[in-house]
Amino acid sequence: MKHELLLLCLMAHFAGDYYLQTKHLAKIKDNVFKGVVQHSFIYCIPFLFIWFLLGLDGSLWKPLLFICIIHFIIDSVKFLYKVKIIKKIKKKYLVLRESTLYLVDQGLHLISIIIICFINRNVKIKPVFSVEAFFQYLNIDSHKLFRWILLMLIIGKPINISFKKLFTGLKPSDPLISQYSGSEFKLSVTAADTSMDMNRKTIIGIENKNAGQYIGFLERILIAIFLSIGQYASIGFIMTAKSIARYDKISKSQEFAEYYLVGTLASLIAALVTYFFIFTLL
Repeated sequence: MKHELLLLCLMAHFAGDYYLQTKHLAKIKDNVFKGVVQHSFIYCIPFLFIWFLLGLDGSLWKPLLFICIIHFIIDSVKFLYKVKIIKKIKKKYLVLRESTLYLVDQGLHLISIIIICFINRNVKIKPVFSVEAFFQYLNIDSHKLFRWILLMLIIGKPINISFKKLFTGLKPSDPLISQYSGSEFKLSVTAADTSMDMNRKTIIGIENKNAGQYIGFLERILIAIFLSIGQYASIGFIMTAKSIARYDKISKSQEFAEYYLVGTLASLIAALVTYFFIFTLL
């Protein structure tokens, strides 16, 4: 099958590096080397699953193992840079920004996977008989199914985290949230006055501030579905519906309007690029 090994390895990478990595583990990984080791072992789990899915093929364990080892090496170098090297750099303009470091880190991971899969491109990929028979029984194209799984894996948490890393500096300040920050926030929780209901609503709003990530994920899913069935004009309706929902804030805040436009266009471009990369090149 066309680029089957690369397709499976990318699925394993995004599953291991994003979905199996919790926020708590990500924080530990940035400060303690033990966190890097722990993440590296967890990262191997999807690759072990793929190896099992392919019948523990002896010709596949080497490329899968190399990908996991290189991932550990890249993460270790990143840890040393953030914990050791960055403190010794006297000229601040030579220090990589968090967003740049993130792009370099993920770029190296993806490039290493592509190179290893290209070197092993002649390895035959064949699922174990039970899996293959299951797909045949349901009349499912396994390659197409894997491409859709990879698409869903990418347009979810990875893109959300990437946007958070890249566009943090563009995020407009929310006066409602800043009003309840620090000590003022603690006072609003403990104050027993007639405005307690308002404070509770504010707290709930703060806790649900990441709802935009779920909206963006659903938006990209719909875009991918419309692309797959050739309904390109329907993508415009998604953008229109989203703009109507945000109209009140867009009309009142120029800063939010610009942030909203950047986020919407970035989400649209990410969905388009991901879809055409997976369904055209893989």
